Amino acid sequence: MATGTTAKGEQRRRKITDAAVELFREQGLAAVRHRAVAKRAGVPLSATTYYFSSIDDLWSVVVQESTLQEHRAMQDRVDRIAVRKRGAEATADLLVELVVAGPGELDRTMLMARAERMSAAARIPSLRAVHQELAPDYTRLVKDALRKSGRTISSLSVGSFAALVNGWVMTAMLYEDIDPRVTIRAALLELIDVLAPAAGDDE
Repeated sequence: MATGTTAKGEQRRRKITDAAVELFREQGLAAVRHRAVAKRAGVPLSATTYYFSSIDDLWSVVVQESTLQEHRAMQDRVDRIAVRKRGAEATADLLVELVVAGPGELDRTMLMARAERMSAAARIPSLRAVHQELAPDYTRLVKDALRKSGRTISSLSVGSFAALVNGWVMTAMLYEDIDPRVTIRAALLELIDVLAPAAGDDE
């Protein structure tokens, strides 16, 4: 059983983690420094360096927690998907809502954070390890959504799907007049029956 001290320590660690993720989403990874995080969390600087001794430790928890938050949101959407066969248009709509955003205002800050997180993971080995550890969850969620739509997809094709999504998300961050939901949907309409054929269809 956790002691009172352990529970208090975990609460403080969570507070620091939440502050670091907030800074990352608002200002980017470069803004996530021990002093800035301590100020945002309202804790002494020594507390951040106690729980996260290096900047790599701090950045790793930011990448991990921000990814997990997105995956939890995806899981919630997958859980609410009704099981039925879906055509190309309905499947494309479902996938766009799952991995980008649903109808309404687009959260560009979240998408920019995702793009930066992946770029940083490609450059920094410690962040790359975190990304690789969590990547199977993304694959599983996409597969589950398609299974509920009467479709199948291989892990390799999920990789192609992710590359398409991330490429258009990155492009959309460069041009404010581009809505990645529109471009991704259009691309999926051309590819969905190849990437994720109806269950039982010849591949």
